[in-house]
Amino acid sequence: SSLHEADGLGDELIHSSCKRMNREIWLGHGNGTISIYKKGKVNALDLSTSIASKITEILEDSLGNLWVFSQVNGIVKIDNNNTLVHITKG
Repeated sequence: SSLHEADGLGDELIHSSCKRMNREIWLGHGNGTISIYKKGKVNALDLSTSIASKITEILEDSLGNLWVFSQVNGIVKIDNNNTLVHITKG
């Protein structure tokens, strides 16, 4: 089975991934979106207005915060409520 944009994937090309402690899988795309795979469903989180570049890496810290690294626009921190809480410019 494969996933496509019609299934809720943010983009067909995946540049990075992170399996979270809560078993969600986060997928980073070249267009600044993130897809969240949970319990067989995919939802896109659009960060393109904040990041607007390829997501090169997604890491989870011990508190469950996600650190999203972009190719051009720095680092974005996302808390457990999927709220953007900090941006550093690249």
